[in-house]
Amino acid sequence: MSRVVLFAQDDHAASECLVPLSSGHRVLGVGHGAKTSIFARRCVDLGFGLANALEPEVVTGAMEKFQPELTVLVPDLEELPEAFSASTGRCYVVKVGLQMPGAPWPEFAPIWFQKDSRVAICRKDGQEVGAELVPVGKEETALSLRAKHALVASRLLQTLLEKGEGALPKLEKVDDTQEQAPKQINLKWDEDSVDRYIRGSLFPPHDPAVVEVPGKSETYFIESMEQFNDFRMKVLEESGTRGLRLNQRSYAADTHWYSNVGGSIVKMGDSDIHMPLKTSEKKHKAIIPGAALGARKKLRMNEPLIGPNAERYCSAALASGWIGVEGPYVKQFEKHLAQVCGCTAACAVQSGTAALYGAMKALGVSEPTHHVLVPAFTCAACADAIVHAGGRPIPIDCDLESYGVSLEAVQTGLADKNVVGIVIAPCYGVPARDFAAIQALCKERGLWLCEDACESYGASCNVRGFKVPVGSLATLSVVSVRSEKMIGVGEGGAILGNDATLVARAKWWCSRAPCRGVGLWRVYEHDAVGQNFRMPEMPGATRGGATRGGGWLAG
Repeated sequence: MSRVVLFAQDDHAASECLVPLSSGHRVLGVGHGAKTSIFARRCVDLGFGLANALEPEVVTGAMEKFQPELTVLVPDLEELPEAFSASTGRCYVVKVGLQMPGAPWPEFAPIWFQKDSRVAICRKDGQEVGAELVPVGKEETALSLRAKHALVASRLLQTLLEKGEGALPKLEKVDDTQEQAPKQINLKWDEDSVDRYIRGSLFPPHDPAVVEVPGKSETYFIESMEQFNDFRMKVLEESGTRGLRLNQRSYAADTHWYSNVGGSIVKMGDSDIHMPLKTSEKKHKAIIPGAALGARKKLRMNEPLIGPNAERYCSAALASGWIGVEGPYVKQFEKHLAQVCGCTAACAVQSGTAALYGAMKALGVSEPTHHVLVPAFTCAACADAIVHAGGRPIPIDCDLESYGVSLEAVQTGLADKNVVGIVIAPCYGVPARDFAAIQALCKERGLWLCEDACESYGASCNVRGFKVPVGSLATLSVVSVRSEKMIGVGEGGAILGNDATLVARAKWWCSRAPCRGVGLWRVYEHDAVGQNFRMPEMPGATRGGATRGGGWLAG
């Protein structure tokens, strides 16, 4: 069993490199940030030791006691950490991208020059022992390229650990460029140069690209070509006459506003939907979610309809004294929600995110090597739940017709042999275009399919000539009943399916994973570390009023 120390200078890249170390190695991770960072959490999840690089004496002491056989720094730094430089045994540095004077990160230069990037494994003295090319797409951003670098670095490190230096792929070494990186967008550039600069600068949460108004000291952040084209049009039309009017707006852009009544969305009232933000205002003029700046009214995304029986149901629940979980109104709600989605079983929980977690655990997701394909265009909860369950989400592209995951993207993603299942998320009430083909592919490959129907339950789609409800054909489905959803009366969700055993397993994980005995759950003894995500009776009664008493279902 090898003893390995991994110095993390980048949370994401170093976290990926922890994966090949998850079996057969003793590992000490040296993080560069808080204990809540991605790298720190991954070390804890994998049972690795953890030290903070901000405490060099502690790191040095830990390494002296640990006596590593292999020390790796991810990624390279101009000045190596003292503890790394003093390390005995084999020492390697992971180098990514291309160094360029003035560039904010090594991913900038490959995108700026629009040429393939590379990831290299080097010895501490700088000698390169292996490298692999990383293709740079025409829509690549610094953030997406960093993710590619991380995956390749993980693969190279695994080869190094298992087979040694001789097995690493070799490439001709590339010298770093001496050309100075531009500090901001030049209005004289052609569109392709502007686009490459914007994409090379896009690395949230860092500041995006900047452009300056000619003849003024005002600068603006530019995050897309749409913003830039709008900015340039205003410069050409208004410069030297009335000045540049970029901050006149009457609504906050695409901002959700949540209340105990319902969800709203406040849209831009101005005709310019790509409003750049002045750099001087970034820290001083934050837009409060839901604040309509100069607006006369809010524009409702969905206003929940509470049925006339809701008050009666809630009063009855209070009068019964049963306000905990597993009550009759929750059972009733589960029954009617299952009918809406065309399923035979349902388990109500506290949120759509909780439902996704329960579904992932029921489907067996528990290890970092359990990869799940998820849509790149959906709520972050879809990926979060997989991480909470212990797995690893792999984002894939969506088609432009339905905004659901595309069959082509799924086929490409299945090149990853660690994929155990797929999450598909129909958006805006529109069934995913390729659902039937993806379902057939999952059946062929022995993979499960989870349908995140939070935005589309109640809709129907044609599958092999039959009209079926969205959510009825997946291995498991999940829905949300928060304010802006089809049944929207607060917060909550449910796990649904036609396999009652799977739904019961999800419920078990969402009920603190209790032991079973004499046909009952022994609720204070547990077989695993679960979560308490069950829905209480009062919210269940509210939802019963919405689904039965003249609300959405009755309509």
